[in-house]
Amino acid sequence: MYRDGTPGPLGAVVPCVADQDEWFLRRYARAFDDLSSDLRIGRFPTPTCAAEEIALDLAIQDAERLHHDEDELVADLETELPASRSDENWDTLQGVLFQDKDYEGLLSYRIPLERDEAERSFEEFDNVPPRDRHRGFRR
Repeated sequence: MYRDGTPGPLGAVVPCVADQDEWFLRRYARAFDDLSSDLRIGRFPTPTCAAEEIALDLAIQDAERLHHDEDELVADLETELPASRSDENWDTLQGVLFQDKDYEGLLSYRIPLERDEAERSFEEFDNVPPRDRHRGFRR
């Protein structure tokens, strides 16, 4: 959702952080990019912080919606991919890619978070390798 409340890509900015400053939103967008980078290099998208968990959950929700609502688009996209017995198994995907579901309450939480509370979503998990701190941002 954009700052003015209109829907955005994937409905990507959850309401509780939509009023955060540009620096926060830029790092939040990078969470999506980091997961996309994981996929591009052939790795599972592994969240390293709660912001990435939110990003991955929203991306999976959007993929599931597309799969159900956009048959022709999905058929075109799937022509180059091998079939799998796990296709359309969204629950398993959720179970495999996430350590826990502690972040889920933030997906529908409508009250804006205080800055410090929102910043905690970028705290790195202790049990996964951290991202390169010098990776930069998309232009």
